[in-house]
Formats: sequence, C-alpha cells, structure tokens
Amino acid sequence: MRLATDVASRVSICETIQGYGQLKATRHVELFFEQSGKVSALGKDTRNQKLAVGARVLGPGTEFPLGQPLGQLDTKQLQLESERIRARLDSLEIQRQQLQISASLADREVSQKARELKRIEALAQQKSVAQSERDQATHALDITQLERQARGLEQEALKSRQRDLEAELALLELALEQSVLRAPFDGVIAEFNIREHGMVLEASIPGSTTAVVLVSDEQDTVNLTLLNRDVARLSVGLTASVCDRENRCLPAEISSISPRIRQQTQTRLVTLKLGGQPSELQPDLQKAWVDGQDMKVTIFQSCEEGVLAVPKSALVLTGKEAYLYRIQDGHAYRTVVVPGATDGSMVNILEGVQAGDVIVREPHGIDLDGVLVSDEVDADTDSGAVTEGGA
Repeated sequence: MRLATDVASRVSICETIQGYGQLKATRHVELFFEQSGKVSALGKDTRNQKLAVGARVLGPGTEFPLGQPLGQLDTKQLQLESERIRARLDSLEIQRQQLQISASLADREVSQKARELKRIEALAQQKSVAQSERDQATHALDITQLERQARGLEQEALKSRQRDLEAELALLELALEQSVLRAPFDGVIAEFNIREHGMVLEASIPGSTTAVVLVSDEQDTVNLTLLNRDVARLSVGLTASVCDRENRCLPAEISSISPRIRQQTQTRLVTLKLGGQPSELQPDLQKAWVDGQDMKVTIFQSCEEGVLAVPKSALVLTGKEAYLYRIQDGHAYRTVVVPGATDGSMVNILEGVQAGDVIVREPHGIDLDGVLVSDEVDADTDSGAVTEGGA
C-alpha cells in the first residue's frame, strides 16, 4: 500500500492562536481644488501656529485638524463678481417693490372701472343713458385690465431675472467655498504637490490636480473577538501576523486587551496595531485594504527551539487519546503519543516517537495498524517527507 509519509524531526515551534478580525484602516485621501487658479494662501501648521506661506513650511508630516484650511485660491475676481450680482439683486428688489405698488394700484383701478360699468349698465336698462356711454365704460375697463396684465407680466419677468441672478450667485458662492481646501479629518500631510515659483502665493495649480495627500495620524488596527480562555494566555506586546484573503500579510502586535467579558459568548475584544502601513510596504495594499475588511489574524505565543515535531495532519485525536502511525519493519503501527504545542501546521510530540522516526503523514481516518508498506524514501522531497511503496 502506498502512503505519504514524513519524518519526525526537531524544529522551532511557536504556539499560535488564530481568528478573524476587522480592519480599522488609516484614512487616505487625495485632495484637489475643483477650479484652476492661483494659490493665494496656505493653511496654518498646528504645531507652530504660523501662517504657512511657502512650500518649505508645508510638507509631509505637517499636522492639520478637521476643518483646518490647507490652502486657498485667489478669489478676488469671484468676490467682485459676487458683489456685482448682489448689487443687481438689490436693484431688482427695488423694482419689484415698485411693480408691486403699481400692480396694487392697477387692481384698485380695475375694481373701480368694473363698478362704474355695472352702474352704467343698470342705467342703460332703464334707458337713462346712451349706448355710447356704456360702450365707453366697457372700453375703459378693458384698457385697465390690459394694463394690469402688463404689470403682471413685468412682475414675472422680474422674478425670472432674480432667479437667474440668484442661481449665478449660488454658483459663485460654491466656487468661493471650493476655493478653500480643508482637511476632511484630523490628519498629517503625506504628499504636498504645490510647488514654489518664488513664493507659493504666486503658484498656479490646474483644477482636479492632486494638491495634497492627507492621511489620518492613527495607525491601522485590527479588532478581533476571542474566547476568554484563549485571551487568558495572551498579553500586550505579543507579535502577530495580519493577512487578507489574498494572503498578503503585515506584522502586528497586541496593543490592548479588553478587561470586559461578554457573558453570553464568554469572549473578549483584542486589538492589534499593524507594524507598518500598507502604503509603506506594498503600495497596492493602500487601495486593497479598506476600513471594515475581514482579516485573518495569527497571534504567536511562546516559541520553543529544537522541539520534536510532526505534521499536524499525521495526528489522530480521539476522545481518550492521541496517536499516529509509525513505520517500522515495513509495517505501519498505531503509536499512542502525547502532543504538545502547535503552530497550526506542526505539532510538538512530547512522548511516543523519536527524531528520525518515519510516520504516516495523512492517515485520512483509515485504520492502518499492521498494514504492510515498504520503507523506500522519496529523495526528491525537501522537507524530509518520504513515500512508502508496497508490493
């Protein structure tokens, strides 16, 4: 019978605890001005409280709190245009009030002419006035009503001009707001692309061109929940590895362990901080790793050097004992062992086998006790694994 085998050997084993946690990623944004223009002012460095007026003052490492202006474009032309439109709106408001008064007078005149026509029509029925007088009263009411309609059209035209100017003013106010580049969160400048031309105050920058790259000054962390019995074996400072689904990993260490035990699940929260940022080690990770992403976490506990170990797949665990199959004299024999620490792939064997013993690598749940095998070793395996061939 052919069996995949391995050799018990002495290796270094670090006992591990594995779990899945959520990444709390550093925020990273590229900021740019919506409009092209000349830079007229730069923000204030919160560390020295000076107005930054040159690229030599602002740069990577400069800290900015939420809402702090990072820079501003020259807005003199926008402000002048805004003042012109406001003046036009003030003038139109005066015209609107005048038209309102004129319309009110026209309404009053229409009512008066209508009453006069009604009076003359009553007299005409009594043959007390001539038909020509009735026609004159009717014509006078028609003319007054037309004048009132004209006032109404003037009012509508004026409202339309007001709406157009208000829309222009709103666009100007938006442009004025967009001329200021503000920090969207507490952060640190990672990249500063406004270059000096003598003084930065005279530098121009095209719209939609990245001006500043801002990152949050908090380190990436991963939060995971572990059983309390596992957390009891951990301590702050233990090293770990954090990997995404593509198995791209960064080193980490435990930064805090919550003292609170969730009674329903008997779990506690463990927080790890990454030993590096994705952008520093692998630029592609900056976009690949996002806030809230699930990450595989491996926490390394105590490491032991030169311990006797076999592949974890070779070990068979039952309710009462642990055993593996050792190859001796061409046969596989069930051998009871005492397992120790494991790193996930290898397991320390405290009793039952010796270094150099050949064992079945993957029994697959089959009872192999006494099975006849050969003791030919596959010399091509680098890990000490051998292949047994049976006749």
